[in-house]
Amino acid sequence: LARLSGDAPALREALAAFEALDARPAVARTRAVMRAQGVRPIRRGARAATRANPYGLTNRELDVLKLLNEGLSDAEIAARLYITPKTAGHHVGAVLAKLGVHTRHDAARKLHPPEP
Repeated sequence: LARLSGDAPALREALAAFEALDARPAVARTRAVMRAQGVRPIRRGARAATRANPYGLTNRELDVLKLLNEGLSDAEIAARLYITPKTAGHHVGAVLAKLGVHTRHDAARKLHPPEP
């Protein structure tokens, strides 16, 4: 641990390794070093808003889905959300995967299913 001083990624990696080994004293010491250096551990699991969504979509993915419903391209989504087109494409891919669909149109239909 002494060698990890000041190296946030290494401290996080050490913490994960010690937790996996159930090495409680090492976990406690690593956490203490991290606190002293102002290093925060990486969040685990989904946020509450993501857990509350029936499809497990993040808030950003919900934003993207709404824009897909408007028929926007990755570039147009990117401009609206102030992100790069590549990032928009990643979000679109995540939305499609989580919804279990293959097209943008099918994703938009999940947002507003057709009337029976």
